[in-house]
Amino acid sequence: PNDNNDESWLLRTARPVRPDFLVYDCHHHLIAVMDAKYKRYGRIGRYGTEPHSVSREDLYQMATYMSHFGPHNLPFAGIFISPFNTENEGMLELTGSPQHFMSICNLPLETLCDTPTEKDNVKESLAAIEREFATRLDDRLKQIVVLQNAKGSP
Repeated sequence: PNDNNDESWLLRTARPVRPDFLVYDCHHHLIAVMDAKYKRYGRIGRYGTEPHSVSREDLYQMATYMSHFGPHNLPFAGIFISPFNTENEGMLELTGSPQHFMSICNLPLETLCDTPTEKDNVKESLAAIEREFATRLDDRLKQIVVLQNAKGSP
């Protein structure tokens, strides 16, 4: 969406709303917005000062994306992508918006630096990291699709 997105959040402004990724299901229904961060996020957290928790500013940014792009009457997810190997909590329901959820999904690229490896092993390690990330992300997105189907998505 960053390439040619001219949607503005405020009227008469040149400041567009541009999430990193918009995710659609196989029926072309928008199910999630994703935002990549180069921060050590592992949980949403009650406060931004907690270790590995999302900052207040990033939460507000995601809430803005979700409000702008998300259907108000159907399940929808805001997912942070973080390149660090930290434990993740599951999908969290937003207060006051029971159809909207936030989550973090890690793509732990830092694990490539944990041990010295040969070039071929780096490729194999990266492929394994990508597969694990894709599985975790797929699980989160499937949760939203199941919820939308249960709700009767158009």
